[in-house]
Amino acid sequence: MYKKERVFIATRHKKEQVIAPIFQQVFDARPFVSSFINTDQFGTFTREIIRKDDPITTLRRKCEYGYKTSGCPLVVASEGSFGSHPSMPFVNANEEVVMFKDFNENIEVIGKYLSTDTNLYESEVSSIIELEKALSEIKFPDHGILIRDKEENEVILKGVFDHEQVIRFVSASLKTGQKLEVSSDMRAVYNPTRMLNIEKATQALVQNMQSKCPQCEAPGFIVSDQKPGLPCSNCGMPTRSIKTAIKKCQKCEYESSIDFPNKKEKEDPMYCDFCNP
Repeated sequence: MYKKERVFIATRHKKEQVIAPIFQQVFDARPFVSSFINTDQFGTFTREIIRKDDPITTLRRKCEYGYKTSGCPLVVASEGSFGSHPSMPFVNANEEVVMFKDFNENIEVIGKYLSTDTNLYESEVSSIIELEKALSEIKFPDHGILIRDKEENEVILKGVFDHEQVIRFVSASLKTGQKLEVSSDMRAVYNPTRMLNIEKATQALVQNMQSKCPQCEAPGFIVSDQKPGLPCSNCGMPTRSIKTAIKKCQKCEYESSIDFPNKKEKEDPMYCDFCNP
């Protein structure tokens, strides 16, 4: 559907390095970027601008901004989040979401990738020994760092990859009694680990785009809703586990349902509210 079409990638942090090749390979599309776009207005990982909305809302705003800026009706944008893994609270995780918007056909498709492969790190340093430990955890200089004045909560050093320069800067700052916080720079252009996760989220996106509606062949015919009710293997009563997945076309609204999408027809009694209240 998008063969040889121009696709605008709404980024200022070099995400086109991993997004563009996938669109070129899968769709033979013609991705492009603009030096005039400023996606930092929607939030920055350096904390100068706090993200106001959830990732999906932010992505929609980015895509709309990209459409208005470029005039291209096909737009791709990405947004990342960092924090505790949803099922492993003591493990850091990075979730990347990549969105494709076709403004002519009013079609929106997303791809997600959740990974524990992240160098997310933050620590106050009061000595060069502590600084060296932080740099090692962050994987500097392959990955960028941010140094903040902890009391003022403002970035005082970023975009520097020279080890000796960092040592000199921190040494001079500590001598003045300044309290410093060193953290990983999560901006994609300075974070190769995050860039790989964006690439995997983009792969998930194009896979979802290739799933076509059986009625009108619009892209993005993927699961849009799930219904619980998987029966308990012991008492037969419905559980909270997913029994049915529903796919719905965004264009013609054709629907199809898939029973037992997780390849399970019965649920373990330990997840049953009747057997294990």
